[in-house]
Amino acid sequence: MVTIDNVIENVGEFKGNIETERRNYERAKQGSPMLEVEKKKLEDHLKSWTGFDEWNFPIGVVPQDITRGDVTFLVKSHSTTKRPKYKTAASELENYLYALNAFALRNEARPGLIVEAKRAYILVDILLGRAEEIVQGIIKSIPEHEISYEARREFATEKAPENFTVDKERKYRLKAEDFADYVRMDRIHGILEKFKKAYEKTLRKEKTGEKVAAITTRTGYKQESVEAEGADWAYVVQTLISTPTMDDQDEGELERLADPGVSLADKQEDMPDYLLQRKTINGVTGLYVGVLSVYDRIQMLKGEETIKSRREKLILTEVV
Repeated sequence: MVTIDNVIENVGEFKGNIETERRNYERAKQGSPMLEVEKKKLEDHLKSWTGFDEWNFPIGVVPQDITRGDVTFLVKSHSTTKRPKYKTAASELENYLYALNAFALRNEARPGLIVEAKRAYILVDILLGRAEEIVQGIIKSIPEHEISYEARREFATEKAPENFTVDKERKYRLKAEDFADYVRMDRIHGILEKFKKAYEKTLRKEKTGEKVAAITTRTGYKQESVEAEGADWAYVVQTLISTPTMDDQDEGELERLADPGVSLADKQEDMPDYLLQRKTINGVTGLYVGVLSVYDRIQMLKGEETIKSRREKLILTEVV
């Protein structure tokens, strides 16, 4: 541990020597996220104080300010669309199809569910309705808050403290001492972040193509790349059904299946992966799609488009 009893030190400005200042780099790398956690405690209170949440989001930009002691916080709130969890939507649709197939195997009646030649079929309109419910459940309007502050009088020119003791059990509230400590933490945090970036920039220059950049004769930093690849879940969901977040509103495949203006022959030609049949049940004619064929189509879409990600990290290691 670089910090002692959760005391975060102000490391000052990076002077360019990666060997003699390695210890301060470790202090900055450990202390910065600790301060972020503490700052967030007060920020969460400020967000709640605005009165906005996912059930009551602002219309337009709503600025509000609150003053305690020598510090005034300005909170600007506006609505945004939370990034949809497309993987959740795809998984829920798969689970729905699993359930339909299980009901069919047990001969349990469900609206729009039939069995033909030991295969489960679902009425396209019902499948589309369920898919729309699932997609709507992952797209939410939520409030977003931009938080800034102004320090006044002597506090405005007060330098960042030499250190700050983090009390992980502390409950930050909207009190003058909490506002003041937030400003102090923010000032140290800015210094730590600046030190980290300057140190790492110099370190990468020193590395000059080597896997390990030596700091002393025994220690150095190794840069590792962590790669991951996974399905493009947005592609999977938006191929099946259009979503409000799409730039264009072309029909998804399930919407096209349910479109009465498209003939069955055209649907079968354009979307051959779906097992389709038109049936008349209790005097009502409708288009049914094979449950397993929809599931298989989702698996196919998972493999068509993938996303690769890369994350770089510096690891302290021994020089061999």
